[in-house]
Amino acid sequence: MGALENLARACSLAGHDDHGIKYYDEYLERLYEMQDENREEQARIMYEMSKLHGRTGDTTSQTEKLLVASKLLRIDGEISAEGAELEYTILQELKDVRRHVETSR
Repeated sequence: MGALENLARACSLAGHDDHGIKYYDEYLERLYEMQDENREEQARIMYEMSKLHGRTGDTTSQTEKLLVASKLLRIDGEISAEGAELEYTILQELKDVRRHVETSR
């Protein structure tokens, strides 16, 4: 876990979700720049960001992050046990968000 992720979590715990999203986004940009295979980490960060978007009421961004996170986990068909568990959580959350959006219309 990097310093930016720690800052994002601290902001989130303090109720500053917009700042948390900003720090997660910066961390995600750094992950993109690395040469390592870190798609599961990217997906995990997107999942964390989706939760903050949900708390701010931005269900569009929340849904977008969840969809991209799910796709990242399945890019090459190989997924770790941790990745599979994360994907299950993401898909459940996506279902819940869609249900919430439909019922609030």
